[in-house]
Amino acid sequence: VLRHRADLKIQQGDLDMAGQLVQTSRSLAEAERYPELIAYARLCLGHVYRKQKHYQKAQREYKVVYDEGRRIGMRRLQAEALTELSRLALDLGDAQLARERAIESLRIANELVLGLRQTHDLVVLGLATIETGQADLGVAYLRHAKKIAERQEYRLRAYETEEHLQRYGDGEQPSSFTRYKY
Repeated sequence: VLRHRADLKIQQGDLDMAGQLVQTSRSLAEAERYPELIAYARLCLGHVYRKQKHYQKAQREYKVVYDEGRRIGMRRLQAEALTELSRLALDLGDAQLARERAIESLRIANELVLGLRQTHDLVVLGLATIETGQADLGVAYLRHAKKIAERQEYRLRAYETEEHLQRYGDGEQPSSFTRYKY
């Protein structure tokens, strides 16, 4: 619960509170020896660092999470770490690396039928593809992600995708589904 609350605080921009919540969550997970919960707390800490533009610290956390996912056999955790490493690569201006990581995460998400992860990965893949100079293909990924997000009622991702489509001149009108920010 603390980690989810930290995610909410990150979205609200309260990074100090988010950091405190993540540290408490991680401490409890470590005390009870839950490696997957420790990893998810570290993933959230990576988000805090990325928002603070402490990119090396964020990368360290995401890589530790990826490695831990491999060690304990949680491919879902690996996919999440890869998505965040992909977003981080975009933040750092390495669109090709962002594409590679998004594709790898999408491959795992497809194998495990992780619907929301697939949608998230398609958004990141679309953005990275646009940044590599393949705007038409990138916009196609974004359109596909938007359709899937609406079908899944994944409002956060549908809204994010719609914003990107508007920014890159897609020309589609906002749907009534994503008119409101959730």
